Amino acid sequence: MSKFVAAALSLVAGLILPFSFAPYNIWYIAIISPAVFVAIVKLQPLKESCLIGWLYGLGFFGFGVSWIHISLYQFGVPNYFFSIGLTGIFVALMAIYLMFYSWVLKLFLIRGVPLVLIVPALWLLMEYLRGSMFTGFPWLILGYSQIDSILGGYIPLVGALGCSWVVLTLSALLVTYFCAVEKPIFRTTIFISILLSSGWSLSKFEQTYSDGKLLEVALVQGAVPQNIKWHKNVRAPSILHYRELTEDYWDSDLIIWPETAIPAFKNEVTDTISQLTSKAIEEGTTLMFGLPTVGDEGIHYNSLLAVGVNPSVYHKRHLVPFGEYFPLGNYVRGLLSRLSIPMSDFTPGSLKQPGFYLGDKLVGLSICYEAAFSALILEPTPAARLLINVSNDAWFGRSIAQDQHLQVAQARAIESGRYLLRATNDGITAVIDYRGKIVDRLPQYVPGTLRSTVELRQGSTVFVKFGIFPLLLVIFTMFFLTGCIRIFSERNTGL
Repeated sequence: MSKFVAAALSLVAGLILPFSFAPYNIWYIAIISPAVFVAIVKLQPLKESCLIGWLYGLGFFGFGVSWIHISLYQFGVPNYFFSIGLTGIFVALMAIYLMFYSWVLKLFLIRGVPLVLIVPALWLLMEYLRGSMFTGFPWLILGYSQIDSILGGYIPLVGALGCSWVVLTLSALLVTYFCAVEKPIFRTTIFISILLSSGWSLSKFEQTYSDGKLLEVALVQGAVPQNIKWHKNVRAPSILHYRELTEDYWDSDLIIWPETAIPAFKNEVTDTISQLTSKAIEEGTTLMFGLPTVGDEGIHYNSLLAVGVNPSVYHKRHLVPFGEYFPLGNYVRGLLSRLSIPMSDFTPGSLKQPGFYLGDKLVGLSICYEAAFSALILEPTPAARLLINVSNDAWFGRSIAQDQHLQVAQARAIESGRYLLRATNDGITAVIDYRGKIVDRLPQYVPGTLRSTVELRQGSTVFVKFGIFPLLLVIFTMFFLTGCIRIFSERNTGL
C-alpha cells in the first residue's frame, strides 16, 4: 500500500467514524472505522504512523465537531473565516491524540504484541486522557455510539469508556482475522460471539429498581433565539414567554426551565423571582430555572435556582473554556475585547455544594457541558434518585451537536440507572429513562412544554459502585502483559 493511499484511507476512515454517533447512529461503523485505521497502521512503517494517526484524527474531529465554528461565529467571533480558523486549530490539536495513539501502537506491534491486547488498552487510555487533560474534552467517546446497539448492555457495568474498550476489542479481532495468513475463523468467531451475546445479556439485567415514588414533571422549552436573548429589551418578553408556557402546568410536582432561561443576574430580577416563588408555593410545587448570579467579591456563577416547596441553588462546577471563562484571562484581555461572547467570565462553583431535595429524595443536578463528565454527574449517586440536566443548546445552532449532546445525557442515564430530565432552550428537551431510552421529547427549535411521569430509582449499577477504577486496572493489566510479551520477544530474538 502506497503512502498516499494509506494517508487517504486513514482520512476517509476518520471522516466516516462520526456516522456511528447521533443523529446517524450507524453503530457498527464504530467497529469498522477503527479496524481500517489499525490495519493501515499495522501495514505501514513506523515513520509513517504519526501522519496516519493525525489524518485519522483530523477526519474524525473535523467532521464530528465541525459545529464549533457555528458557536464561535454566531455568538462570539465576529469574522466567519476567523471562526473557521479557530475551529481548524482545535481539530488539529485534538487529532494529536490519534497521532500519538498510532505511533505508540506501532511501537508495540513491532515487538509482536497481540492486537487484541494493545489496541483497546491504548484507545481507552487515549479517551481517558482526552477527557481529563487541559480541562477535558470527553466528546465523541466511542462508547456513546453503542447506546442503542447490542453492546449498550456494557455501559451500566463499565461506563461509556469501558464500552469503548469492548468496541476496540472487536475492531482488533477483525484486523487480526483479515491480516492473518491462516484465518483463525473458529477462535475469532467465538470471541466475537461472546462479546456480542454478553452485551445483549447485560442489557436485560436491571441493576437498579424503583423506590415506588412517581413524579409529575413539566420541562419548558422557550426556543428564544440566542442572538437576541441577552438584549435588555428582550428580557421581560422572554420571562413572560416562559411564564405563559408554564401556565397550564403548575399542578406538576416539578417544573424545569432551561439554563439561563432568565437572561439577567439574580439581583436584577428580584421582583420576578419573588413572584415565581409565591406562585410555586401557592401551587405546592417546585420551579427550577437557570440564571447568572453574583457571589462574594462580585464573582459570577452560572446557576440553577429552585424556588417554591423545595428551594435550592446550584452553581455550575465545570465551565466551558473559551465560552464561559477564558484560561489565563488576565493575559488575553486584548482578545476578549474583540469577542462578543456574553457571560464569558464565570467562576466555577464549589465541588461540594448542598444537595437538592424533593422532599427527602436527593436529586443530582448539572448544567449543560457538565453532562459530558461522568464522574461529576454520578457523584451524588447512589443517594440521588433522579438526575436533572439543564442546557442552552442554542449555542450550537442547527447542527448535529444537539443530537450528540442528547446522546451524552443518555449515557449518563444508563451509567447511573436513573431517569434523567433534560430541559433545554431550543432542543433537545427530553425525558430519558434508566436504560437510556427517550421516553418523551419535544421537537427542536420550537417553544413548548413537555409533561411526563417519571419514577425515582434506587440501588447502584456496577459502574456507580466502582467508577473507572476497574478500567484503569484493565489498562494497567494490558500494558503489563504487553511488557511481558515484549521482554519475551527480545530474549528470543537476542535484542
